[in-house]
Amino acid sequence: MTVRRALLRWVAAVSICSATKTFAEESMESYPAFSRFCIATFGASKEPLTYQLPGETLKFLADGEWRRSSEDSAVISLETNLPATSYLEYGPTESYGSKTEPTDRPYYLHTHRLTELKPGVAIHIRLVATDERKNKIETPDSVVTPDKIKDAVYIETDTAAQPVVLDQAGATYVLKKDLIAAGTAFSVTAANVTIDLNGHTVIYNQSPAIKDPSAQKEFGQLATEGSAGIRCGYGTRGSTKIYNGTIRQGEGMSGYGCVPILARCDEIAGLTLDYGGPQVSGIEGELKHVHHNVIIDRGEALTNRHQGVQAIAGGTDVHHNLIQRVRQRGISAQSNAKIYRNEIYVDSCATNSFGIMMYKSRKCSVTENRIFGTGYLAIGIGTVSEGVGDITVSKNFIHLQGREPDTRWKEYGEQSGAYCVRVNWGGENIEYADNVLVFHCSWIVGYSLRSLMRASVVVNCQSTFTTAVFRVCSQLRTSCRK
Repeated sequence: MTVRRALLRWVAAVSICSATKTFAEESMESYPAFSRFCIATFGASKEPLTYQLPGETLKFLADGEWRRSSEDSAVISLETNLPATSYLEYGPTESYGSKTEPTDRPYYLHTHRLTELKPGVAIHIRLVATDERKNKIETPDSVVTPDKIKDAVYIETDTAAQPVVLDQAGATYVLKKDLIAAGTAFSVTAANVTIDLNGHTVIYNQSPAIKDPSAQKEFGQLATEGSAGIRCGYGTRGSTKIYNGTIRQGEGMSGYGCVPILARCDEIAGLTLDYGGPQVSGIEGELKHVHHNVIIDRGEALTNRHQGVQAIAGGTDVHHNLIQRVRQRGISAQSNAKIYRNEIYVDSCATNSFGIMMYKSRKCSVTENRIFGTGYLAIGIGTVSEGVGDITVSKNFIHLQGREPDTRWKEYGEQSGAYCVRVNWGGENIEYADNVLVFHCSWIVGYSLRSLMRASVVVNCQSTFTTAVFRVCSQLRTSCRK
């Protein structure tokens, strides 16, 4: 197929930089080590093109704000145009008096949760954000007021059997205490159920998971493989809504099937998902609106990279999700999806690890996302395989960091690669426009700088590229590995 490239502006630079430590030296099996790597590598203080799309003045983006008040809790999400650390000040008056823990590193998306509130009692709040230049901004004072939820069905963990079966159609279930489940925590079997975790933490898979073939009929094949935080049955008809809380994989740390959410959901928002088992994804199933969630994948093991491990699998309206680490895929896009203003950090543990992957997807819009990556083979955005088409990818910021080759994935041996975008194996009517693509490399294995510049965009289909801004930065340190 004909490839047309109209790359109107190129910014290329070569820098001699100090060698970075290998993943083994940094014990990259742990999320804290990856977080330290992100602090040292990404952000406006390390890459000037961070300012290319949003400008240099820190500000809040009003249309990125979302909040929800539960009975005893509230979750507040805001967005800044530049990476910043943040915390939330809160209290009974405009003097506040308390604040949440600050974020562990600078982000564009900021979610803070208040707990142990009282229904009907107003709380004043103000978000404080500080960028890498120490510029500080504050939101105006505002008020959140938790309130009793009409006709709520309360879940008291002292009395609830496990898994807790949510079988009242149209009901709103409200969690009143933290819950620890040996296996699956919640099974949703009725339509139009709302689950309000009310700021609480649900731990599932506390004991090693046991396969359950009997779950196939009501919950599907994935449910037969292990335990889930929340699993939705076919009877829900894609109508479940889940809000405001944390779902964490427990000490059982079992593998495939042990997902935080096996979804047939209308909306998932205001959640923190924390997991790490082998071949475990974050949200799997049928999805519509997925927004303002925080997802942390602490694992490294994959048993089937074709099957894939993704933070979010699907969704027609996916936005403002902060994926603080994922081992392979951030968002796997379904057809007819709008994916925008997410923030994704890929720590590639296998070949073909994508920030956002469109595999045979059609009629998708992917805009204004911020994607960062490193590891074995990190790819910012991919439109791959015959059938993918009618895609627009615009105004995304992608910053990837190549590293010293490693053997995290055995299939292709020792390597470390990074492609900002990958468009191959077929496809039609794919437009990439006004994206900023940044590729840094601290170790070059058998490549010239020119080939690295080409490798930052891999194209093999009918595609159009317009107004792209590139930076290729490399430490000239070569090795002829065989």
